[in-house]
Amino acid sequence: MPENDVTDAPHPSCYVIHETGISAQPSAVAVHAEHGLIFVRDGWFTMEQQYPALSPAGSVTIVPAGVPHRPLAGENLDYWLLGFSAGGFGFEESQAVMRPFADVRLGSAPVVKLDAETQTRLIYWFSTLARETSGQTDIAFDMQHSLITLILAEVARAMPQSHGHISR
Repeated sequence: MPENDVTDAPHPSCYVIHETGISAQPSAVAVHAEHGLIFVRDGWFTMEQQYPALSPAGSVTIVPAGVPHRPLAGENLDYWLLGFSAGGFGFEESQAVMRPFADVRLGSAPVVKLDAETQTRLIYWFSTLARETSGQTDIAFDMQHSLITLILAEVARAMPQSHGHISR
């Protein structure tokens, strides 16, 4: 086996993907062990979880761990995807920053529109988190936890049901 083979490496606690110029077509249903957030910077896509939901530019789509979902369509996407192991970071859906996942699991709309100021912060935090997941340093886990918490707090603030739980 080659020295650089990573098949035995542990699954990352979080991952960040940034893609641009993407189109989405209907695909098979997926179920992930990680919680997910999809921040759409430009373009649009439609995803089916319990029902089809449109995710326009400037929105975040919330995908709780274990919830079946699939893309239906999309064009000219520029998006950031965050997948993370809630338990690996000590998060539970009963916490205020995780409440959007619990709300979506119970039937709330999975798409949250963000104001321009919040979008600017998320772009910075997603790009910083992507750098923190690319290398392992002594403080990488703490940085990842902090950045995920900031991102989750912004999404929780934007959720109509959560405005009373986390205030600005």
